[in-house]
Amino acid sequence: MAILKHEFPDLDFEPLPSHNIRYPQKGSLIWALIKQMPSFFASVRREKRKTAAIIRKHKIDLVISDNRYGLYNSSVTSIIITHQVMLKLPDSMKFLEKWVYKRHIKMLSRFTSCWIPDYPRRPFLAGDLAHLYPAPPNAVFIGPLSRFGTADCPVPDTEFNNDVIVVLSGPEPSRSNLENIVLDQLSEIKRNCIVVRGLPNDATQPKTIPSNITIFNHLPACDLQDKMCRSKYIIARAGYSTIMDLVAIKRTAVLIPTPGQTEQEYLASFYNDRKLFLCINENELNINEALSQITLYSWNLNHVSVPSLTKEIARIEKETHN
Repeated sequence: MAILKHEFPDLDFEPLPSHNIRYPQKGSLIWALIKQMPSFFASVRREKRKTAAIIRKHKIDLVISDNRYGLYNSSVTSIIITHQVMLKLPDSMKFLEKWVYKRHIKMLSRFTSCWIPDYPRRPFLAGDLAHLYPAPPNAVFIGPLSRFGTADCPVPDTEFNNDVIVVLSGPEPSRSNLENIVLDQLSEIKRNCIVVRGLPNDATQPKTIPSNITIFNHLPACDLQDKMCRSKYIIARAGYSTIMDLVAIKRTAVLIPTPGQTEQEYLASFYNDRKLFLCINENELNINEALSQITLYSWNLNHVSVPSLTKEIARIEKETHN
């Protein structure tokens, strides 16, 4: 919400009940999430009631949900955005994957439309997550979404003025664990480095900052894009939003999947095999070595831009106005 308020200061904001998902410091994220399923579905029911109240209060006629399953209502057009048609399970639970997929499709089908931020044809960005099994009947492939490369935030054509930028994101304690590893390793290399901590609500800084590192707790979209484009090397988590941002600026990067998060581990393997991004597990990260290997990787995906999202928005506007 802090990021959105900064980007859209003139909009009204209504907080939704949190799912209060707890992420383990060790062990499988999937097993931890399974134990929390009853409370998760209870929170989905709460957010469904809250959504109905917001619709009545603001006279809403269109709801777009960023991967939250309770934000649908039969009285309005309801859209869910997700790149995960199927949910990747750990190897020990692969036998459940198709059953989980069928249950997931039912949840996605409650919405008027399911927007999938990927291309409908190869080369795919989400791989198996969106293309292994049939998409729901209400699916629309809208192409990748990014804050970067927009009319308000064009990709700069500039030379490098920084060596390494590290963009941190994700849940705690994983975000802090990676930050500690990165700061420790960057302090030992003789390169100019930027670390964006991904903490828009935090004004504090690490107690000790080496002279070769510049720290930002948060950067607005255009500033972050500019610093990524002006940096020779990019290091980030292997989240799909980050991948779509890298697609928008046509840059390779060192990607580090969040431990135990099967979606990111799959995406890391998917892209590493295609030599698009160098993907390294957190416990094996050696930044000096990674920077020497990244020269073997390059951006080589070229897609024809299809105005799928523009067409879909125009269609929905026509429907809601009628």
